[in-house]
Amino acid sequence: MAVLRILSAGAAQAVVERIAPAYASESGNEIRAEFSAVGAMKARVLAGKAVMRMLDKLGIVSAVRPRMQVFPNGYAAMKWLAESRGMLEMGITQATEILPNPGVNYVGPLPGDLRITTVYSAGLASGAQNREGATDFITRLTSNAARPLLAKAGYEF
Repeated sequence: MAVLRILSAGAAQAVVERIAPAYASESGNEIRAEFSAVGAMKARVLAGKAVMRMLDKLGIVSAVRPRMQVFPNGYAAMKWLAESRGMLEMGITQATEILPNPGVNYVGPLPGDLRITTVYSAGLASGAQNREGATDFITRLTSNAARPLLAKAGYEF
């Protein structure tokens, strides 16, 4: 049995967790996934900057900054939000990190001038020990059969 290591931001977590069991069962490969390992700090800073720019455009940065919390990624933030019991809590992140979290209601996209578009890509390490297995997993993740799952998780094509 080979090990397939996946390093990804949190946005892909829900989709990978749904595709991985069938892949592991059919291929015999073990999957070890780390969500937020790749560029975690950079992603936090960039996401924070994007949210802060939006709040600045709205003129409310100083009013909301004391109540803001930072999480390793948006998926983790939405999971926390789903488990919270506060009555006035809300989160701002990508649809791909909101929709897969039960217990969180997706209100809708931000208006056009506040919206940020993210392009997701898959890559294979040049020194990958299990190139065939990794290529198979990426193929499954990007296949037409996976599109309904990806769409339900907020990905657009």
